[in-house]
Amino acid sequence: MPTAQLIALVGPPCSGKGTLARRVKDHIGAVHLETGALLREEAENDPDLARRLEAGEMVSDEHTTGLLEKRLQQSWAAGQSVVLDGTPRRVSQLHLLLDGPYGQAGRLRVLALDVPPEVVKARALSRGEGRADDTEEGIEHRLEVYRQETQPLLTDPALHQVPFSLLSGVLPPEEIYSLAVQTLKAWETGT
Repeated sequence: MPTAQLIALVGPPCSGKGTLARRVKDHIGAVHLETGALLREEAENDPDLARRLEAGEMVSDEHTTGLLEKRLQQSWAAGQSVVLDGTPRRVSQLHLLLDGPYGQAGRLRVLALDVPPEVVKARALSRGEGRADDTEEGIEHRLEVYRQETQPLLTDPALHQVPFSLLSGVLPPEEIYSLAVQTLKAWETGT
């Protein structure tokens, strides 16, 4: 990509955002910022944040964007694209991104993964990461938070002000990646 882009990946828990983010990052030579990993890193020194994350609670927009802002500014100054995994998670976060330098410069792109709840549950219960909330109760809570907080941004009129594509997250990872690359190329060439 000729100019720095901010490619935001949106989707339910266990939808494959992290896998896709790493592949896209390598493909375009971008920086991968995973909001959850940044929050978990910070939670190592913040017991209240650790408790909220373990409970599957959403973190405030101000906290999330403050955490990302410095890293995004560094990438922007260096002319580097960023693949953002885990933000936006709310309509308000989408608006904050649109109001920021990537959004104002017309460089924000959004790829969303669509995965049915039953697939999310099966993936969460079978993955070997050992996350504390990869339990029946934990994934139900995370899905409910996704339905209430994140899904509404997929129909927010502001989302349609930027290049946006909804991809099936139930396809094999290689097919999802191929579709994402095709979408990014189409956005780059304006086709």
